[in-house]
Amino acid sequence: MYPSKTAERTLNRHMELCRWLYNRLLSELKILQKGIKL
Repeated sequence: MYPSKTAERTLNRHMELCRWLYNRLLSELKILQKGIKL
């Protein structure tokens, strides 16, 4: 069973948002860790 084109676009958008959020939080964590070490 395969998703429809609309469902595929929606899933791809959700994956893009999850990837962006993960990278953003990882960046924030690295910044905080650097701040604690100073």
